[in-house]
Amino acid sequence: MTKDSESKNNSASRTQYDGSTIMLLALMNNTDWRRRPLTIESMIFDRYKKQRHTFMSERHAITSGSDPNLNTDFLNALNDRNTTQTYFGAQSLNLNDKIRTRVVYFILDGLRFDAIQTNPSLKALLTSTWFASDSLLLKMSTQFPTVSVPNWQSLITGARPSLHGRVGNDDLTPYTFDSIFTSVMSVGMKNGLSGDGWWSILLNGHLTPFYGDGTSPTLTHNFGDAFYTHGHSDRNKDIAYNQRFHAAINSQTVVRRSNGSMDIIQFDYDLFLSYYGDIDGESHSFGPQSSQTQSAIDDKVMFVREGINAITTLDAMTQTRTVFIITSDHGHVNAGGHGGDAHVLMTVPLIVYVKDSQLASAKNLLPVYSTFDTVDIATTIAGLLGAPVPRQSEGTFISPLISALVPASKWHHLYFDLFKQKQSLVKALLKQWNQSSLESQYHSLLADAMEKNINITVLNNNINALSTLIEVSKTHRITHIMMRNFLFGLVIGIFGILALCIVFHRSTFLNFYALLPLRGLLLNRRFTKNMAEDKSVSTYVQRVHRTFFIFALVIIGLWWLLMMILLLVIFANIYRPTDEWRWQLTLFNSAHDAYVLIVGICVFGSFLVTVLIALTVWLVFSLKNMTIWLSSKQVTKSLVLSPTASLYYLSLYVTFLFTMNAILFHLSQSFHCLWLPFIRRVTIITPMTLNLRFQALTISFMMMPPMLSLMAINILIRNHLFRQFPIPQFHEHKECQTTRFHILANQCEHDE
Repeated sequence: MTKDSESKNNSASRTQYDGSTIMLLALMNNTDWRRRPLTIESMIFDRYKKQRHTFMSERHAITSGSDPNLNTDFLNALNDRNTTQTYFGAQSLNLNDKIRTRVVYFILDGLRFDAIQTNPSLKALLTSTWFASDSLLLKMSTQFPTVSVPNWQSLITGARPSLHGRVGNDDLTPYTFDSIFTSVMSVGMKNGLSGDGWWSILLNGHLTPFYGDGTSPTLTHNFGDAFYTHGHSDRNKDIAYNQRFHAAINSQTVVRRSNGSMDIIQFDYDLFLSYYGDIDGESHSFGPQSSQTQSAIDDKVMFVREGINAITTLDAMTQTRTVFIITSDHGHVNAGGHGGDAHVLMTVPLIVYVKDSQLASAKNLLPVYSTFDTVDIATTIAGLLGAPVPRQSEGTFISPLISALVPASKWHHLYFDLFKQKQSLVKALLKQWNQSSLESQYHSLLADAMEKNINITVLNNNINALSTLIEVSKTHRITHIMMRNFLFGLVIGIFGILALCIVFHRSTFLNFYALLPLRGLLLNRRFTKNMAEDKSVSTYVQRVHRTFFIFALVIIGLWWLLMMILLLVIFANIYRPTDEWRWQLTLFNSAHDAYVLIVGICVFGSFLVTVLIALTVWLVFSLKNMTIWLSSKQVTKSLVLSPTASLYYLSLYVTFLFTMNAILFHLSQSFHCLWLPFIRRVTIITPMTLNLRFQALTISFMMMPPMLSLMAINILIRNHLFRQFPIPQFHEHKECQTTRFHILANQCEHDE
């Protein structure tokens, strides 16, 4: 029997016996690992989860991502294993005939890069004698937005959020992109994962069955960054995750050999991912430099140390070499929170440890201040395992790791696969986005006739050129979409404002004709004809409308100024003190923080805008010069406004301007994505666009409470005025019939 067929049989045998072994272990531990016990809490949780997934599937969340920037046909074509096998082969690349290589991948959610210096436990691990000489520490640049799920996908697929389309934690659907899990499975390897229940959703179908896959009843789901509150801790969850990890280490798999013999293998995984989330939870609650966060890091260092010791002990008995990779998905600002583009958010550590490898010497080959990208991790893991690179990866190999851990005789095979992957991805992007000019410009680079035995230096140069071409292609795409979306949003904005003016003009007592000097235009001819009957009335109407319009602008300006002061005082100093307040995604990434902010605006904002309107009306009727200016000598006594009528007018104009503000701010983010229609919704993921989008949406939603309170004020005053002045009486009055302004007069004597 050939080596390939033996490997296939071994893989099949492992899969066949895994199920019975797992069930046996489950019975021994008296747990049903496939089902959560049916309790009141679990029923409520399941109901909540269904409602939440239904809500998110309809894409109502602000941070939900769009579809991937590759359609299904191109994704299926790129993921076609038959194409990859034509040059890579159906089995993994045998890096060493005598020693099996596997990767254990630790993701410590929310770990900042500076923790390697500020946390004593982590620093002690990195500088310990047994660890330092066999490890390599690199500074990695993480992906924007610095949110968990987008970066999780980047960490296992090598694709940036601008390609895979996820920009938040709200779109929990299985990955459609190729990943290191599907890649190693395609060449007969086995993978596993312990950690948050989200991973089992995201990686649905990408995992071979195993004991610690996040489905056991002791493993509770974590709803991620959006639901962190003060005092929140995931310590107990991380303990459960670590128990699952060690359960996987201690699990035994029965393998049937080609000669009929059977072996029992412990921790029979080629790739295993172990996730921990408590560092992120404590950082959200208390800040990354707090004692709670430092304690969480201490726990994780202990978990990692125990895992390394347990697995290296197994390796010594099974002729296996394990590559331990430790990294994070994002950092935290000092206040606690993430999502923006601050330096502490965008830099995370990459720690690689391989026993007896002298890996520390590889750092001598690196240029000073070298920084790699987190999309390179998935690509490098595939290379270390001798598996094909994930088909949508934008990353390249982390050269010191490949040079130190992969035999030189295998480099060419790996780099040729990376070149073919980049070439196929570029072709798919250029074809889908109709960028024929770029395709013709780089025709030689995209030619299929590239020889397999080409020099590795040339291969590496071509890979770098293709990576640059991917960024150029995405830049062209972003520019095109932004211009299209901006023009589309501008047209919608113009029609929206016109519609708003018409609605307010026809359904309220506001008169926009009186605001503008349009007497010579056809639009204003009807108003001119009506006002010609009484010139003094026309002058008075214009003065009143323009005066209250200006006062409304002043009120809105004061409201924003005072609300920002209140926001800084209450939110940024009392609720969550911080010495580096940056208004971007970082500040309000927690839904709990958003609730505090909204309640604060409802309470203070509604009260504030009411007080400002009342004070303005009092000011108008208190200033003698203002009264004289408004009440010119030509104006009859019957047209002098009362304080109640003035309050109504002013509140109407403030409501109108608030509504217009909300529309303008809401539409100002249309360059990022289109909300109407959804079929044209394309996400543009850059720090500028996402931060501007977040700010525009935040402002538009911040104006909702005062708008609602103003509408209530308008209704109350309107009812009061209509009770005081019955409408039929005004219909009989000639002047009131010609100008709606008279309805709000202090006195309106009926002439018989």
